[in-house]
Amino acid sequence: MSTTTRLLSLFVLLLACTTHAANLNVTTTRGDRGGPECSLRDALTAANTDAPSGGCPAGTGADTIYLPTGSTITLDGRETQDIGAGDVVGTPVLSTDITIEGQGSVIQRNPTSSTCTATVPGPDSDFRLFIVRPPAVPLGQLGSSNTVTLRGLSLLWGCADDGNGGAILNEGAHLQLDQVSLQYNQARDGAAISSMTDAGLTGSLTVTHSSFLDNRFSSVFAGGIVTDQPTTILDSSFVRNGNDVSPGALGGALALLATDAAIVRTRFDDNNAGSAGGAIYATNGGSISVTECDFNHNLATAGGAIRASLVALEIIDTTFASNQGTPALGIGGVGGALAADDNAVVTIRRSLFNGNSAGSGGGGAIFNAANTTIYNSSFVGNKVIENSATTGGAIATIDTLGGSSPRTDISHSTFVGNGAVSHDGMSFYTSVSGDLKIANSIVSDAIGAAPSGYDHCAGSGSLIAFGGNLSSDASCSGFTLPNTPASLLALADNGGKTQTIALRADSVAIDAATCRNSSGLSITADQRYLSRPQDILNRGDGLADCDLGAFEFSSNPTLSVSKSGSGGGRVTATGIDCGVDCVESYTPSSNIVLTAIPNGESSVASWGGCSSVSSDQLTCTVEDFSFASTVYVVFESTTEPSSADIQVSLTGFPLNADAGNTISGTETCINTGPDEALWVHCDISGAADIDTVCVPDSPAATLASGASIVCSIDTDMPAVGDLELTASTSQALADPEHDNDTDVVTILQTTPPVVIENDMQAGLFGLPINANVGALISGQARCRNNGPDAAEQAVCLITGLPAGVAPTCTPSLPANLAASTMVTCDFSFPMPGSGNTTLTASTSANGHDAIINNNGATQTISLNNPPAMADMEVRFVEGTASARPGDTVHLHVLCGNQGPNVASNATCQFVGPPPGTNIVCLPGDTVASLAANASISCDLDFVMPTSGNDISISVTATSTTADPALGNETAQVLIASSPLPPEVELQAEVRDFPSFAEPGDTIAGTLHCVNNGPDAAVSVNCTPLGLPADSIVHCDQNLPVSSLAAGSRIVCAVSFSMPTHDVVLGVRVQGSGVEQILGNERDQFTITGLNLPTALFANGFE
Repeated sequence: MSTTTRLLSLFVLLLACTTHAANLNVTTTRGDRGGPECSLRDALTAANTDAPSGGCPAGTGADTIYLPTGSTITLDGRETQDIGAGDVVGTPVLSTDITIEGQGSVIQRNPTSSTCTATVPGPDSDFRLFIVRPPAVPLGQLGSSNTVTLRGLSLLWGCADDGNGGAILNEGAHLQLDQVSLQYNQARDGAAISSMTDAGLTGSLTVTHSSFLDNRFSSVFAGGIVTDQPTTILDSSFVRNGNDVSPGALGGALALLATDAAIVRTRFDDNNAGSAGGAIYATNGGSISVTECDFNHNLATAGGAIRASLVALEIIDTTFASNQGTPALGIGGVGGALAADDNAVVTIRRSLFNGNSAGSGGGGAIFNAANTTIYNSSFVGNKVIENSATTGGAIATIDTLGGSSPRTDISHSTFVGNGAVSHDGMSFYTSVSGDLKIANSIVSDAIGAAPSGYDHCAGSGSLIAFGGNLSSDASCSGFTLPNTPASLLALADNGGKTQTIALRADSVAIDAATCRNSSGLSITADQRYLSRPQDILNRGDGLADCDLGAFEFSSNPTLSVSKSGSGGGRVTATGIDCGVDCVESYTPSSNIVLTAIPNGESSVASWGGCSSVSSDQLTCTVEDFSFASTVYVVFESTTEPSSADIQVSLTGFPLNADAGNTISGTETCINTGPDEALWVHCDISGAADIDTVCVPDSPAATLASGASIVCSIDTDMPAVGDLELTASTSQALADPEHDNDTDVVTILQTTPPVVIENDMQAGLFGLPINANVGALISGQARCRNNGPDAAEQAVCLITGLPAGVAPTCTPSLPANLAASTMVTCDFSFPMPGSGNTTLTASTSANGHDAIINNNGATQTISLNNPPAMADMEVRFVEGTASARPGDTVHLHVLCGNQGPNVASNATCQFVGPPPGTNIVCLPGDTVASLAANASISCDLDFVMPTSGNDISISVTATSTTADPALGNETAQVLIASSPLPPEVELQAEVRDFPSFAEPGDTIAGTLHCVNNGPDAAVSVNCTPLGLPADSIVHCDQNLPVSSLAAGSRIVCAVSFSMPTHDVVLGVRVQGSGVEQILGNERDQFTITGLNLPTALFANGFE
């Protein structure tokens, strides 16, 4: 069984092992504990302990925690309860089976509290967001791993300055992430996630439809994930993660340490590592499979995209573009896309290496110091960009980096336009102990370039050619077609999972190859999975001949199938099973019928390129097929939306501007779909002071497909140099296209600035040191320009004057002051009785002020025999913004004396509490003598009226002592009356299915989702579970049902062919409302197979 099959089977098994769960609804976005509401921290404690905590009810077994839709929960400090010794985390440790349904919410460490120090020890404001750990067991007993699932949320700004896992530290549990965005997290290792074996328990990590953005690590391993546990990653993205500072940094996005991993349909863009594996670093054993992935613009010294050591690595249907093995610390930079060493075993099938580059260490695409086999792949425009004797524009086979006697085995592949600065080893370099075998391949200069002194094959190692091979020069010994133009087309989408180089109809490469590799094994398809051979020339020799290179030419037109969408499935036709085989050639004028087979919880949304489509959307007919074309099918998930493409653009900015000019323009972040986006950020950077007004506000909790965030941008042109503004966007869901996530505009400086030099100086004159109450105070502020240049728009400000006092300035302000001239501002006022008076004069002007520490002057006038003062203030310490009729509301209010003297006869007065309110004030509602910085503490408790009216309560703090700062002695709170949620009882039922069946029997039954009332349920979904891939499901209502009345039900008819194993199927009902009876929202039924062959995993994946 392959790595992908084993790990995906584990993924399905984990999803099937969930049990009935208690539902805990978080009702506040506060990050702390306590109070009448259910906070996140209290909900996790209730789930861990199965006991009430704060405002949360007790959990029961496996629990599901629902966060408020689209909310942001900010954690301001470290958790102190329900954790272990030494744990540095913002929430209780997740030690039981827990699911957190984020519903588009954000959980974040307060990004303004401090900068993450990533050192030991850090401040209390530094902490990771979650620790996941199996429950403790008594000494001597064997523990078991718990399962924790996070879905539909964003995790931001985590900081593990004590070690690993900036967002999540998993210590041996089964951790599952679905539609989770991890951004701006930091740690020493595993900036987003650390998932490591602990206490002998090996858990697992499963990541689906998730994104990792701008996570940074400071030590050795991984900006995204570091793990030594079985790992599955599906339909996800890793963008701008890494560490380009530490010279030993390994794995910008992923570090896989002695473990199996399956990575499918995942993007890796702009990740970096100072040492090895700009995207992925894999080492110390294990089997790694990379399927249908994209690696773009990743960077490291060794292996710009991947570094593999002592592992088995399989790469299938994957594209590597513009990755770089960059020079650092005296190392020349090797393997622009891949560096393999230390006895790694690498197999590459049907993949594209395009535009990758390496330094003087060699291997523009691949640096192989291991055992690498390549089939049906294309290498286009890869380069060694530094002058060196060690080259290999496409592949360098060299015994270094811990390898010995490396071997590269190539079959039916195409090498076009690869190069090296030295012009030797433009395609291949093989060292003295290396071994290069090549069969039935094409090695060519750039399309249209003439051979001129460039050697494609270089080095002193062994080169053995098998079958037929073509080269545009004579440097590759044993080639059957040396010095021969290949006659090729440009790199393009010719069907299949990756782009290919097609043969022209006159190419000598057609039918010039055998259909076997260097080991004699048959090659039955090309890079696109078009069947080989097509045998176009039909030489009459009785042998079927293949074409040289990765592309098999067909005189018949080829039909390609392209799948997309948030769901999944297969498309079949004669010669096509896509799945994997998505290209076939057909006789002209054929009628082709394609059949879509959606996988579980998916449906066919649309087709493109069809002559007609069946009413059930399951078949597409292409009539009179005579020209090469592509049929497009969109599989849509029938569960939650999973992806949205956010595109950012900058418009309306000028091409150039003078220094100091105001620069204005517009930033637009548009959701191009297919689904509604969650928690969308629309950001801009590049200037110290940028005024941004966005409609709707950024971040937006939701952004519908087709909707936009439009931001007006204003900033100033700098005094020196050009201005470059960078717009960027991010969101909580997976983004299928990251190339449009940023936009840059540059405004050129048009006129060198004229720097005006002046020295503005402020002073206060004529003021007394002290004065009695009511004494007339007269003085003057002087603001002088000491030169050498004139000061334009000079101002002279005086702060601290009593209310209503305005100075008289000569000349009037703002003023243009020649060098050695000044502004004088006269003022007078009676000495206030509220205490000392402090006045400050300050000045500024246009131009460069060489001496800034003389721009202000301050003087204090002391009051003789000041009267007693007491600043009374009201503060609401605890309360709620809303409550339902009949709820008990608690308010905690402080009427405080802020000093500086004792407050006599201090009182705390209330207006507006409803009848029956219980008010308790300590030490009393009136205090004869309230010391400075002391308070009257009052608690109010009342029942929210059943009338549905809002409650407004005002509080006033007074005393008979003079109050020097009026305005803060009164405060008001409004408690809004919230409607009662509907009460429902949702029940799932499986009906009418047989208990036993043989393989191939037609199985039919029904799934029921019932609302037993008493109220209507809102947004009800009826989700089938565990159905085989060929199942047909028809529901009597469109899902989700917006409103399901009490006593009503949804009925879904199901049919399928009995597979060769038992079937455990079920149904889950979900909807909005207060459940009256928990535990019956899910039902399941087992159909036992008769006369079964040996049991296999049914993994539900292609």
